[in-house]
Amino acid sequence: TQSSILIWGLNLYWVLIFKKKIRLEIQNSYTPEIVSLSKRLNSVIHGWYNYLGKYCSSEAFRKGINYVNLKFV
Repeated sequence: TQSSILIWGLNLYWVLIFKKKIRLEIQNSYTPEIVSLSKRLNSVIHGWYNYLGKYCSSEAFRKGINYVNLKFV
């Protein structure tokens, strides 16, 4: 239906915004230490989850977290 397409489109939009924010945090990181980078990313992930966790589907959240995991591998 049209409403499910709209909801999926919004979820995709927020996942793309989240990926962009993570990418910028990694690029702007001036330290090679994984601990300090993970602390910076932790605040981004928590903020994203707290704000959008109520409105986005769990699949959208999973896609965002998978992107973070792939960046660290």
